[in-house]
Amino acid sequence: MTDWPGFGPQRNRALGRARGEWVLAIDADEHVTPELATSIRAAIESINGIANGYFIKFLATWCGKPVRFGDWAGKRHLRLFRRGYAQFTDLPVHERVICRPPTATLDGLMIHDTVASRDEAMEKCHRYAGLGAQSLAAQRRGGLLPALLHSAWTFFRGFIVKVGCLDGAVGWQVAFVTTKGTWLRYRIAGELMAANRRNGATCA
Repeated sequence: MTDWPGFGPQRNRALGRARGEWVLAIDADEHVTPELATSIRAAIESINGIANGYFIKFLATWCGKPVRFGDWAGKRHLRLFRRGYAQFTDLPVHERVICRPPTATLDGLMIHDTVASRDEAMEKCHRYAGLGAQSLAAQRRGGLLPALLHSAWTFFRGFIVKVGCLDGAVGWQVAFVTTKGTWLRYRIAGELMAANRRNGATCA
């Protein structure tokens, strides 16, 4: 893919081509439940719409099984908004919608079929870590010690504090892949920082 600016900029490109009054941002691995569909229709058909944007509650799945606890649970994202009142952040990964108030939250759930297999989970883990590492390196936040500290906290937060352990084997898998993603992100950022230092010394 030769012209890929990152997820945020690419979404804003698509947003620039939209023509309807309302935009529903939805990924290929997400689907709308009937209750959410009813809420969306009610919001966009309201004559005196109460909000410019609406948050949607998400239910993530691991290989088809719902994730009800841990770091993947309890998420909500602003995905329905009036065109011209919102845009995506320009982050290369984990972009979000910035919307002019007021905002509200819809009833119903968006189902996020996050990964269909462990292999897919690991592939995503490595790919997203590489993208996120660039931002960390720019902030000079990479390295072995930050990787150890942040990954340890990631596991403890997701599996213990947010009781991901209550999801059993699914909770363990989610905690593992989330922790590994954090570890890789900070380690890769450290490698990028070291490469930048070497290049700077070479140029000098």
